[in-house]
Amino acid sequence: MALVTCPEVCNIAFRKSRENVILHNGLDWCTMLFWRVMDYWPEPGVNLIGDWYDLQEDDVRAEFDVALLILSSNEDWIKIPEFNPLRGKNAGLYEILIDIRLPREKKKRHFRPIGIWRPDSRDFILLLACEKRGKNYDPPLDKALEYKADWEQHEKGEIREHNF
Repeated sequence: MALVTCPEVCNIAFRKSRENVILHNGLDWCTMLFWRVMDYWPEPGVNLIGDWYDLQEDDVRAEFDVALLILSSNEDWIKIPEFNPLRGKNAGLYEILIDIRLPREKKKRHFRPIGIWRPDSRDFILLLACEKRGKNYDPPLDKALEYKADWEQHEKGEIREHNF
């Protein structure tokens, strides 16, 4: 019997998730997470990621959960193609690429959770989630930059551990 590490299982699951494989056990079998995923709360009672998540279809939520599980269980995010640093005026923000074709739709949809990657403290702070159409993000990335500045420069809001 071969020993399979958590990142290997997660990577297999992520690839297979596009073929309708669903993880039922959650994190019970995977306790070695290298990274903390945090949600940014811009004000008391406002969890933008949680609110976005609650509005999504089950397939989108499953892809989102798997993507976060894969990232948090891998030491080096730069090697993961679904993790992308933004450039230009959006430098300092990072996106997680979630591309999914929902059962009732012909085209793929492109969801982009946006956040701040802090390798020194091993955190990824989720600021908001966008849907990308062409080169446009909805909501616009300016809002993510505003939240980033509020958190880093003005100590506005708070971060809380993301619940998988």
